Parts: sequence; C-alpha cells; structure tokens
Amino acid sequence: NTLVFEVHDAIRNLPGATAARELLLRRGMEYLDKLNAEAPTGNLLRTELAGAYQRLGSAFQTLGDFRASVDARKKALAIRESLAAAQPDNVEAKINLADAYITVTTATSYKYGQGAEKRVYAQKAMEIAEQASKLRPADSRVRRTLAWTYDLMSGSFYIDSDYRSAIKWGDKAFVITKELAEAGAASSV
Repeated sequence: NTLVFEVHDAIRNLPGATAARELLLRRGMEYLDKLNAEAPTGNLLRTELAGAYQRLGSAFQTLGDFRASVDARKKALAIRESLAAAQPDNVEAKINLADAYITVTTATSYKYGQGAEKRVYAQKAMEIAEQASKLRPADSRVRRTLAWTYDLMSGSFYIDSDYRSAIKWGDKAFVITKELAEAGAASSV
C-alpha cells in the first residue's frame, strides 16, 4: 500500500493527473478490500490496514470524491472498533478509534453538511476520548483528541443554529486547548 501513496503523492500536483490519481486510489482501495477480506489476525497488520484506509479517505477527499472518502474512512473505523474491543484497556487503541470517528465526522460534514449526522460520529468520538482521558488524564494526545471532539460537537450544533450548545462545547474545547498551550509554553522554556 505504500507504493500507492508514494505514486499518488508524486503525481498529486501534476497538471492533468486527476484521472491517474483516481485510478490509482481505486486500485488501492480494491487491494485493501482484498487484504481486509482475508481477515488479518495480527493487531499490527490490522492497525496498518486501518491507517491505509484512513489515508485513502483523505486522498479521495482531495479529489472531491466524498462518497469514496467516507467509505474508506468507515472501513478504517470498523477495523479500529474491532481493535479497541479486543483491547478494552489499551488507551492507544481508544485514541485511534476516537481519531477514526473524528475523520468520519469531518468527511460526513463535507458530504452532507448536516449537524445531526456530524454529531452522531462526534458524540462517539467524544465518549471514547473521555474514557481515555479517565485512564490517562495528563496525556497530551488524549487531551488534544478530547478538545477536538468538543470542537466537533460545537460545530455540529452551530450547523443546526443551536448557538447556545455550540458555545458550551466550544468553551470546553477552548479550556483544554488553552491548558495544552500553556503547558507547551512552560515546557519549552
């Protein structure tokens, strides 16, 4: 799968390469689908497979193919869900799962633009990030992910013109982001 991404990145900015990029990504998706159908058992391989699907989702999004972007990200999400379920106390698996929900949240926002649709995935990401935060309250990656989920919740309410709720969630994101910034500034002195 690295070949697909290396070639894609190499031709990304070439004029007239859109059709070639699209073909390359579709073949990459077919390859990943075949690999996924073989039901890989190792956590490392499944983690890499989920990461490849997420990267494909991002690449499809740059082409404006939001349907393929959401599809790839949902496949990554399914793998991340099974990995987290198999390792319920693994904070990294939880954060990777929350990140997968976040990428689906952002992808559905581009495709649908509906706050309620966005909120379903943001809510799941937030619940998982809150669980991880209880296990590792001082972990900066966990805190960043939690802040991001609060920001997504804020945006989902804003889309629906529920400004009071948008402000509530935005404030929660701001508090964590400010704490992270202050801690970063203190640690760099």
